[in-house]
Amino acid sequence: MASDFVLSFTTPLLQGKDHFTSTTVPTDSPLSALLASLDKPHLTTKEIANAAEALQKHDEGLSALAQVDQQNELLKQAIVIKLTVALYADALEMQIQQSLEMENEAQWWADVERSKKNVAWYLLQTLPRRLADLFTTIVQHIHAQNPQIGSLRSLSVSSLVETTRASLGTIRPGVFLSTVFPQPLSVLSSAQVWRRNLLLPLELAQQECKYNRLKLEKLRDERATTLGELALLRGRKQKADELLQQLLLVLSPDSNFTSSTQSPVDLVQHLSTTILPSLSTSHHPSLQAQNLLRPSRLTQLWPKLLLIPPLTIYAIHLAYTTTPVIAAFLQDAKETTEAFIQGWLVEPLKDVLRTIRAGSGGIEGDGGVIVRPEGVRADMDSLERMAVSLAVDVLGYDPTDTARINLLREQVRVGDLTDIMRVYEEDMRSPVTSAIRGRLVRGILLQVQKAKVDIDQTLTGIDRLLKSQELTFAFVGVAPALGITYFVLGALRRALFLDDMDRAQRRYGGAARRGEAWADMRRIERTLIRQPKNGEAAEGSESALSPLSTGLVLLSLTRLRAYAKTYLPESSKAGSGESGKKAVKHGYPQLGGMRAAFLEDLSDLEDPSLGRHAKMRVVERMWRSWGKELGW
Repeated sequence: MASDFVLSFTTPLLQGKDHFTSTTVPTDSPLSALLASLDKPHLTTKEIANAAEALQKHDEGLSALAQVDQQNELLKQAIVIKLTVALYADALEMQIQQSLEMENEAQWWADVERSKKNVAWYLLQTLPRRLADLFTTIVQHIHAQNPQIGSLRSLSVSSLVETTRASLGTIRPGVFLSTVFPQPLSVLSSAQVWRRNLLLPLELAQQECKYNRLKLEKLRDERATTLGELALLRGRKQKADELLQQLLLVLSPDSNFTSSTQSPVDLVQHLSTTILPSLSTSHHPSLQAQNLLRPSRLTQLWPKLLLIPPLTIYAIHLAYTTTPVIAAFLQDAKETTEAFIQGWLVEPLKDVLRTIRAGSGGIEGDGGVIVRPEGVRADMDSLERMAVSLAVDVLGYDPTDTARINLLREQVRVGDLTDIMRVYEEDMRSPVTSAIRGRLVRGILLQVQKAKVDIDQTLTGIDRLLKSQELTFAFVGVAPALGITYFVLGALRRALFLDDMDRAQRRYGGAARRGEAWADMRRIERTLIRQPKNGEAAEGSESALSPLSTGLVLLSLTRLRAYAKTYLPESSKAGSGESGKKAVKHGYPQLGGMRAAFLEDLSDLEDPSLGRHAKMRVVERMWRSWGKELGW
């Protein structure tokens, strides 16, 4: 992961040394072949040691012949410079890898520490190891208290119980506690506290996680300080032998190797064969000896592996016994789906189509919804005949006078019963007599028929209103089913395919990767604006950062560079913005588009010659340029 950063960081050192290889040299020279073999982006420590050994043998051969060639001397200088830069790159990469490993482990312990559930799960995962350590401690104590016992297997059960009981009585409770929880803890509990507080194991496990996290962060800061000191060496104008001496001083300050009296080749050989390999091989065992690494994969998985077989058997048994229930449920679901589609989608949509084809209709059309037009006309004709009959019998209308009869019919059709009502009013003056003669009853029945006709006309108006809104009611009836179908099909489409929102969330590595990049940017800014310590220059000054601040910034930049190399596109048209619809065009198409522009900003932050204030301006530019696009 650090190779891209190291290659970018150390390339300027080689670009400034081209004058050492500009002279034409014989191609058949051994040094030329050696120099050509070193023309690689990255050299391992073993390759550097082999090249230094070959160069040393060549020097010994020349010294024996007492021959000094200017061209060979230039080649030797070029080889030493390449080996020095390669050692510098290896030292940077080793420090970065070790720092990132410690940081990842510290983050794992922090994730466990912040949740009681995670702490309980961690305690369960490590319980067999703790019990094994406790058992080993008890056995060792029994052997120490009873040296005459060769093996516990030679004792009988009763003797073993008595010996164990007697030996355990001499063990202090703190021994058990330090065995089960080996890390230094702030809670020094006695046996009474252990019995009284049932949550004490969780608290001790949480403190263990906190101790490991703080210890790893401290070691990470030490590596970051070394990394910062190495990075600051790049900005100094110095020769190869001076850079080698500085490397030895930074990587091994307590070394007894006298670098001032050694040649550059000896320094390269010492660094590549002794210092760097020892630092690399001692890193992981040191963390393991201090119990700072997370538990092994098997330790983390054993509870799940223990539960998988019974859960699998139970699931198979449950599936076998509930097969009829599941089949009935699936059949019911199928029938419900078919009924829903047929009764709530297909039929209502057919009704909508029929309504559109038939039109609004009306009272004179295909028929009403509440009353039929024929019934309304029959009631109206009956009212007209009753009015004409009453007018002829009571009012003395001449049946042959068609003009007067038609006028009465027209008045009745429009609701004007003035003449009929006058007869009714006169009959009300002598209701008994009128009732006996039948005129009052005929008037009342005519009023009833008139009320029936009025009701029919009212219902006809309502019918016309319903007919005019028939299409609206049809769509209202099918709308809930269409809404349910829309949401169900949308959920299925989102589950099976990616929509625009999903594509926007998964752009540039997804929300998780962009969140990690945001955290690194925040740490860079926090490191730059943090109050200076130990004589570091005040905020806003152009002086260089301290080694610790430089190292922490470089760690974040390493992850950001790996993120950009992996997830940012090379095209100058960098996808869509927050809305997921418009393309973002950067003004650096000649540099490779979005990725190159982002890496260019990172290179500015990596430059050790820039001070705090200048790097803060670069950070502000990155927030302004990339915050919206990357969802920061």
